[in-house]
Amino acid sequence: MKIKEFLINRYGPLSHKNPVKLSNFNILWGRNEEGKTLTIDALVKFILGKKYKNKRKKAIFEKIDRVEEFPEGYVVIETNNKEYKLGNRHDLLSLRKDLSDREFRNIFIIRNSDLSLYSESSFYSSMIDKLTGMRTRDIENLKALVKSISGLTPRGDFKNDDASNKLKDRLQKARKLIEDIKSLKKKVKEKKWNKLEYEKVKLEEEIDEIKKRLDDLQAALKKEKYTKGKTLLEELEDVIYKLKSFDKIDDKTLKEWNEIEKELYALFEKYQEKDIQRARLKEQREKVEAKIKEIREKLKIADSKRFQIEKLIDDIKSYEVLKETYLPRIEKGKIYMPAMIFSFILTIISFFALLLLRSYVILGTAIVFLALAIVFSVLAMGVRDMKAQIERGRRLIMNKAKRLNLEGKEIDEIHAELERFEIEYSSHQKDLEIHERELSRISDELRKLREEELPKLSADLQNANNKLEELKKKCQVESRKDLEEKVNKKKELEKRLEKIQGELTGILGSIPQEKNPEEILTDWSVKLREYEEYRDFPLDLAYDEKKEDKLRKELKSKEEALEALRKEVELFRDELKEIQRRATEILLEEVTSYSVEHLDAVSKKLDEFIKTQEKLRENAILSEEILSEIEMEEKEQFTFLFGKDSQVSLLFKEVTEGMYEEVKYDKDENKIYVRNKDGEWLDTDKLSGGTFDQLYFVIRVALGENLLRDEKGFFILDDPFVKSDPERLNKEINMLRKIIDSGWQILYFSCKGEVKELLKKDIKEGKVQYIEVALKQ
Repeated sequence: MKIKEFLINRYGPLSHKNPVKLSNFNILWGRNEEGKTLTIDALVKFILGKKYKNKRKKAIFEKIDRVEEFPEGYVVIETNNKEYKLGNRHDLLSLRKDLSDREFRNIFIIRNSDLSLYSESSFYSSMIDKLTGMRTRDIENLKALVKSISGLTPRGDFKNDDASNKLKDRLQKARKLIEDIKSLKKKVKEKKWNKLEYEKVKLEEEIDEIKKRLDDLQAALKKEKYTKGKTLLEELEDVIYKLKSFDKIDDKTLKEWNEIEKELYALFEKYQEKDIQRARLKEQREKVEAKIKEIREKLKIADSKRFQIEKLIDDIKSYEVLKETYLPRIEKGKIYMPAMIFSFILTIISFFALLLLRSYVILGTAIVFLALAIVFSVLAMGVRDMKAQIERGRRLIMNKAKRLNLEGKEIDEIHAELERFEIEYSSHQKDLEIHERELSRISDELRKLREEELPKLSADLQNANNKLEELKKKCQVESRKDLEEKVNKKKELEKRLEKIQGELTGILGSIPQEKNPEEILTDWSVKLREYEEYRDFPLDLAYDEKKEDKLRKELKSKEEALEALRKEVELFRDELKEIQRRATEILLEEVTSYSVEHLDAVSKKLDEFIKTQEKLRENAILSEEILSEIEMEEKEQFTFLFGKDSQVSLLFKEVTEGMYEEVKYDKDENKIYVRNKDGEWLDTDKLSGGTFDQLYFVIRVALGENLLRDEKGFFILDDPFVKSDPERLNKEINMLRKIIDSGWQILYFSCKGEVKELLKKDIKEGKVQYIEVALKQ
């Protein structure tokens, strides 16, 4: 059985155009993420078809559905000298009925560098059956079935699960119940249960007699209640009728009256306060208006004076301008008078000299001095005129100031008086503004009082008066005193009503109180009718409370005694019922247990149940021992695969170069053990990773050869010796060469450069076919 060629048209990212032809030894090499694992997955799906998933739709290889779709392409396999094209429609397991999906997975495919066997122990059992024709699994199933039928666990104890209906617990409970039945029978004998029933009947008759006498006393009592209740009910009806006239009168009405009077008093007081406030504001307004009038008079006088003052100020300004203009000239003209006098003196002297000397020079000099004297005389007169103008201006200002009552002898003093006048004038204006604002405020308050507050208070007073009048009309009274008298009268009637109802409650029992008087009267009438049947009860029996108490105490004593008897009887019956319930649960069938006579039958059934189960247990254990002996004899036949001179041992010794000499299969534990050259037996878990891989590859080869029998097969290997060092890897490659020489086909997938290097010579010589794996080919 060999793979001749394959083609993967499309599988996820894989896409090959040309088919891949295979020889006996094929190395399919490629880098990581270039499609090696996907190629293996596609080959598995081609070979197994839809059977790459088991009956539960679970893939027999982990993570084989990374690409969910089925690959497009095919695999050509040669088996029994015929070629078959496998893919979506045909699969290998349909051609080779002697192969199962688990055998294919555990023997011919090594995926993800994992050489361990899936479900190893059960796999060995199935291989034993298949290769030897034995039925070890059937024997095991038969042993389990015998124990299941007998209700036993694998260790031979009784089961305690739901399937056996808790058999172990039921057996324990059966033994306990037999003992409890013995105890109950002993108790029945000691307490003489038969006499209890007679005593119970006697007590019941005595109790009935006492109850009859109590009923007669109660009838007499109810006749008394009816008679008294009827009298009280008539009185109640009269009180309710009188209360109707006081329907609208109560404490709430009186309180309302008082509140209205308080409101009227408060409103009247407030009205008076506002009226006084109005008079006070009018007085204030008159004072403010008088003050404003006074201020305005002052301002009127000041305004007329102010006009003249403004003219005076203009005159002062003109005077100051004149003074500023003339004073520098006057200052300069101070030399004109002395110069004039000096010039006149010189002129006189010159004229005297001219008289004496009669010279033209002296005449000219005299004329010059005379001219100078005249010039200086004119200039001096101009200065004198300026001074006169200034003085006239000053006198004019002083006269005007005097007429305006401005005190002061100098212009500066007049200035001060003018400033004082301006300050006074401004003060009067501000004072006028303040008083005008005050007048506006007072006017606003008066308007508010007149138009809003006083009318509102007047309306409120009227409303309060109206309410009081309505209340008077409603209560039909003229004064608070009248209302108080009516309220007190109503309270007296209500107290009487409450007293009557209390007496009625004591006689007839209580009724709901949240109702109007008519409904209360109706309820009491209904209550009284309950006692109407006792109206004609004979008068020869009078109610006696002491006699009733005595009878009730006697009744209570006898009822307690009866209850105690009943409890004893009921307890016994409960115990019988409990025995019946427990026996039914144990035997899983209806059991009768109503009397003492039934207890023996129940005990007998329980004893038979215990003995039957013990006998079944003995038979099951004996059957298991016989089947175990048969199973051991059958398993001894599986040693042809394992053992000292077996194919597995010889191959494993060869590949490990004598480090391990023997491989054995432990039939009890379903496990593989190996013996090293020192004679020490080791569990496979104790082997190194490389040795473990070598062992399980050898086991696969042996199982494969025995399974295929007449032909060799193929191995699809995904880096099976990844854990090996270079030296061991070389030995393992040599082992593969020997396996190929014996007729097997190898498809070795790897990304390791050392694998390619070891096979370099074989590839060159054509002994190994080298195929480079890539996503696109």
